[in-house]
Amino acid sequence: MPASAPAPVPDHATLHRLLDAQLALPPEYRRQLTSHLPMALQALHALGANAARLQAFNAAYLPRLGPLNAAGQAAAESSAPAVSWSDWQNACGRMASYAALRAHFAQALAMQGQPAVLRQALPLLWPGLAAAGLHGPIRLAHALQSGHSGELAAALAYWAARWQPLPVPPRRSALSFADWAARLTAAPGLINSPATRIAARMEEASATPAYAELAAALQTGPDTLDQLEELVLDDYIAWQDFTVLHLVTGLHAVRQLLSWLDAPDLAPVIRAATAAWLAALRLPQPAASGSGIPAHADWPALLDAARASTDDHAIKLVHVCHAHAQALRLQPAASAGAMRAERYRQAAVIALG
Repeated sequence: MPASAPAPVPDHATLHRLLDAQLALPPEYRRQLTSHLPMALQALHALGANAARLQAFNAAYLPRLGPLNAAGQAAAESSAPAVSWSDWQNACGRMASYAALRAHFAQALAMQGQPAVLRQALPLLWPGLAAAGLHGPIRLAHALQSGHSGELAAALAYWAARWQPLPVPPRRSALSFADWAARLTAAPGLINSPATRIAARMEEASATPAYAELAAALQTGPDTLDQLEELVLDDYIAWQDFTVLHLVTGLHAVRQLLSWLDAPDLAPVIRAATAAWLAALRLPQPAASGSGIPAHADWPALLDAARASTDDHAIKLVHVCHAHAQALRLQPAASAGAMRAERYRQAAVIALG
């Protein structure tokens, strides 16, 4: 396939103006569905979308959302009492405190700066990594990449408001990654659960015998995150499962955030990954219609398609896949790294197809 035209130069001013405007919108809509608007805008920007494309995507997404001070949940958030730096963590897990938490983090960022706030807040948020079906850390990673302080405050507040610590089972064994992955892939999932939201399914999964057996059983090491990413990437390619898609993007967010922790801790990551894996449905996919992206599409074509897409999840997944492929691009042909880069390209094709 011939290479497409070079991507337009990303417009930081337009991105920041749109992120400014979306701060007046609620972080969720309908029944606790996470707004992907700020995350998708940042991903589109990183993929080279120009000002017109960012504005068009924003306009198409806005009808899903209502104003932050509208009736219902958003009004409850606005009436929540203010929180201070010394007690903000007491508001964690209370969605009604989102607006107060956002105001708190905005003030803290203005007074103390990003590095200080992140190094103080992340260790407290980290045990609740599963927040909103992994959207807490995912939104924060996008916010950091956007360079927008208001969005950073909103992302920290959303993670805090939806903070979701999973049970910490007793450690009964210390399995190698191969043994742990074999047991995880063989474990029964939540096929018969009526829950539809990822966060609710993860909560249910955390009460299963398989979670109790595996969530604290992995012997972690320097390659654990790489191994987890490979496991979930291959599973997404095989099943195109929606929850596993969030594991791909969630683990990438974890990778971006670990550097802000003085003592990086993978235990909450393993617990969240175990719960999400068990929560996935993995339903058989319908045969391809032939109208999607060609299986051999190269990255220029995939980036063109992602910039034109209206699917927020596809945009975010392609953003992650492209970042990984770029990091692996200098690997020798036929090496493990080169093969992994190719799998990320395949995942991008699936997401867009």
